[in-house]
Amino acid sequence: MKIKSTIVVAAILVGLISRCSKDDDIMNFESSTVKCRDLEDNDGDGYTDCEDQDCLETSACNDDRDSASNRTPKDSGVDAASKVAKTSDSGRDAEVDANPSDDGSMQVCDEQGFVIDPKPVTVMFLLDYSSSMSTVSPEIPVQRWPQAISALTTLLGSISNPYISFGLDLFPDGSDTRVADGKSGECGVGNPVQIDCADGNERVIIDYLANTPAPPTTGNMTPMWCGVNNFSNPAYAPGCNAEGVEPYVVVISDGSDTCGLDCHCMDTPDTCGEPEYGATASELASLTQQLCANSVKTFVISFGGGADYGKLNAMAKNGCTVMTSFLDAADGDALLAAFDRIIDAVVPCEYEIDKPDETIADPNQVNFYFDDKVIPNIPEIGSDCKDDDGWQWMNKDHTKMHFCNEACNQLKNGTVSQIKAKFGCPTVLI
Repeated sequence: MKIKSTIVVAAILVGLISRCSKDDDIMNFESSTVKCRDLEDNDGDGYTDCEDQDCLETSACNDDRDSASNRTPKDSGVDAASKVAKTSDSGRDAEVDANPSDDGSMQVCDEQGFVIDPKPVTVMFLLDYSSSMSTVSPEIPVQRWPQAISALTTLLGSISNPYISFGLDLFPDGSDTRVADGKSGECGVGNPVQIDCADGNERVIIDYLANTPAPPTTGNMTPMWCGVNNFSNPAYAPGCNAEGVEPYVVVISDGSDTCGLDCHCMDTPDTCGEPEYGATASELASLTQQLCANSVKTFVISFGGGADYGKLNAMAKNGCTVMTSFLDAADGDALLAAFDRIIDAVVPCEYEIDKPDETIADPNQVNFYFDDKVIPNIPEIGSDCKDDDGWQWMNKDHTKMHFCNEACNQLKNGTVSQIKAKFGCPTVLI
């Protein structure tokens, strides 16, 4: 996720640090409350005080003495009024200007801060309601419909992320029940969306599914293109397309489109319901490309076999998600696992970061916080978190980072209400 439109500039913090009085309570190291960063030896250890500000979790200032890499001997001849030792995230000393203000205080450990508010996500489950979902045969010993209901109920009953809201729609939806030449043409998707996306409506969807009968064993076709096409109109499900959200559609089907692009079978009833009558792979790919152009991303799940894999992959490849092929779910347990993978994908642990103004803060020194709790940095650069919990740069330019393992899980579980970052103070290492 690119942190541009979602970043709120919370503060630009430049410390103007006043001199400490002799009455300050200093116990061998500098206090973040006292903030003694005035280049005087307040604690009497023969060295000027540690210059960092609000960085007391680091090793630079939290032991029984000033850090050896971060101190300057008294009367050493260094022009302390113009230079301050500063520890970069590489562990080497770097010098930065410390400009005294008119009142004798000075600017040190410049900070530029911002807040990352996780972008709200909407997930619309578009569930196949064709007759094959109720079919039982030697190849399909168990109805797929109750398995799908069980998997969705388990997912919605266990999720607690406040940044995700859900919706539900069916295809077909019962809106076209005409008959031609004795053949049913149930390809309709003309009803309003079944349940629009809204905060806290997991129970609403669970209850709706519990009270929805299984599809009839004959007559219901598979209007996949038509069902997905509804979401190319933002007014169809306005809650899922609200301003400031990131919308997703999750297509769950055990078959292939059999209704074509006219969304009913009445024009050619002799071929209605046959795969050759349905939308082509190219038409389905164009549709998900159109959705992507409208900022709606598409996941595709093949449930229980029998689907046209080429057509499903054409949709998934053009769905603008990290999953460029469909997820294959053979049964209810596999379907639930596919849902979990999708939820993991829509809650990002990876972010792109704009560098701060280098005249204000050192871009190589940064700390990230979950609700004011500092998250330690994994020093290695790359994308392999291994077993470490924390955050890690993914490139040498320090423009892309990700949270690893338990830190990532906290984001996905919704236990983090705010991500903060501060540039300009020594990075807290794991």
